[in-house]
Amino acid sequence: MGFYDHFWKKARVILFLFIPIFFVGGGAEVLAGELPLVLQEVIEENRLLFPADQDRFEEKRKKLFEPLPEPNEPPPEKIAEKGPMPRPFVLTRTSALKDVEYLFRILRYGYAGYHHFGGDQAFFAARDRVKKRLKEGFPVLFRNTLERILWDELEFIYDQHFFLGGKKTGPTMHQKIAQDYELQQKSGRFSLIQGEKLLPLLEINGQEPDKFLKPSLNSAGKLVFRPVIFSSRPGPEQLIFSLEEEQKEILLQSAGRAGLSGETLQVQKKQDVPLVQLRCLHIDREQRALRQDLLESARDLRGAEVAILDIRGNQGGTLAPARDWIRGYSGQSPLLGVFEFQRRTKTAQTLAVAHTPHQEEEEVLKQIERFFSPVPQGWSLRSLPSEGEKLPRIANEGWLVVLIDRETASAAEAMVRMLHQLENVIFIGTRTAGAFMVGNSVFFHLPRSGISLQFGLTLFWEMDLKNREGKGLAPDLWVSSEDALPYALAFIERYLVQD
Repeated sequence: MGFYDHFWKKARVILFLFIPIFFVGGGAEVLAGELPLVLQEVIEENRLLFPADQDRFEEKRKKLFEPLPEPNEPPPEKIAEKGPMPRPFVLTRTSALKDVEYLFRILRYGYAGYHHFGGDQAFFAARDRVKKRLKEGFPVLFRNTLERILWDELEFIYDQHFFLGGKKTGPTMHQKIAQDYELQQKSGRFSLIQGEKLLPLLEINGQEPDKFLKPSLNSAGKLVFRPVIFSSRPGPEQLIFSLEEEQKEILLQSAGRAGLSGETLQVQKKQDVPLVQLRCLHIDREQRALRQDLLESARDLRGAEVAILDIRGNQGGTLAPARDWIRGYSGQSPLLGVFEFQRRTKTAQTLAVAHTPHQEEEEVLKQIERFFSPVPQGWSLRSLPSEGEKLPRIANEGWLVVLIDRETASAAEAMVRMLHQLENVIFIGTRTAGAFMVGNSVFFHLPRSGISLQFGLTLFWEMDLKNREGKGLAPDLWVSSEDALPYALAFIERYLVQD
C-alpha cells in the first residue's frame, strides 16, 4: 500500500468490522437455486468477522506500544539519500559496526512493526548478537557477509513488506493442493471419486477429513472438494487417505503461480464473459488516462449478469485505484476494515520525505509537513470504531467472480477486503500473500555498506485482532493459480449464467 495514498485522498480512513455479507434466503440478491448450499455456507463463513471488543483491543495496544524513552529523538543521518548509493565489495569492521548502530536506530524510531515484533528487548538483543559476530570475525569483511549476518539475526521479523538486501525475513508459507484427486460431500460424509465409483473416506492422517478438504472445482466447473494444506516446508507433501477397504497415499504439490504478466489493465471477453485483468495498482496521479480507463472498465461491468475481475499476480501499489474500481463497479465507495497506527517521529518524517518521487515533491512535501508537524512524536491511532459498529453492505445485482492467488498482495489484498462488502462476489484461486500488516513502505540504503532496506511506516490490525501475515485471505473455491480462469469460466456456465 503506497504511503502517499493517505495524503492524496485526504479522507479519514473509517474503520469497520468484517461481518457476513452474503446471506442465504434474505438480504443479498442471491440468484435462487443456482449455487449449492454448501458453497453458500462457505461464502458466508469467509465473510465473517465480529464486532470490536474494545477491552481486548486496549489490552493488546498497551502491550504492544511502548512509549519512546527519549523525549528528544536523535536526528537520522544521511537517511535514504536519493540517487545511486556506494556498494563497496568489502568494508572494515568499524564501518560495519557503524551501519549496525545506524540500522537499529532507524528501526527503533521508524519501523511500524518494531513493538509488534518484540520492541527494545528483541531488537536490542538482535543488535548485540550482530555486533558480537562482527567482533569475533576479521577486521575486514565482505558486504554480503554483513548482509547475511543481519538477515540471520532479524529473521524473527515475519513481515511480508520487510526486505533486507532484497530478501524477506521470516519463513515462507506454501499452499499445496492435490489437483488430481476430487471428492464429493453428501450428508456430511466425503467420498473419493474414482471414475464411476465413490469410495467412502473415513479419515485423513488419522483425523477428520474436513480438516484437510476445501471446496474446489473440476474442469467442468462442478463443485468438488480437494485436499489442501498450508505448510512452511517446501516441496510435495503426502497425506494418507483411510478408505473403507484400503489406504491411499495422496501427494500434494505446490498450488503454483500462473506467471502472469502484461499490461497493467486489460479488458476483454472470454466466452462472452466480460473480463478485467488488473495486474498492478502502482498507478500514480500522473497516469490520468490509465486511471480513467480503470474507472471505465468498472463502470462497463455495472449491471452485467456476470463478470470476472482477475487480480492474480497483482502485488499491490496504492489503495486509491482499488477503491476507484470498486466504486465505479458498485456505485459506492468501500471502506477499509482495519485499525491503523501511523508512526509519527522525526525518522518517519525524514523517510517519508526521502521516499517522495521527484515529480510529486512539492505538493507531497507540503502534505507530509502538515501530517507530521502538529503531532508529538510517537504513535497516532488514525481512527477507532465504536463498539458494535458494523460494516455496511454494498448492493450488487450481478455476479462478480474474482480470481486471486498467492501473489495477490498488499494493496491488492486490501482490494479483496473491500470487495468482501459487495453482495454476490465469489473468490476463486488460492490464498492471498498475507502482506498487509505493516504497510506504506519506504526504501533506503545503509550509508556505509549500501545494503538496501525496505519497511513500512504504518501498522494495520485486523478488526478481529487476528494476525494473517503470511497466511492471507482464503478463496471461496480453491483452484491452482494456472487453472483459475478456465475453471472459473466453466463454473460460471454451470451455475451463474441464466438460460
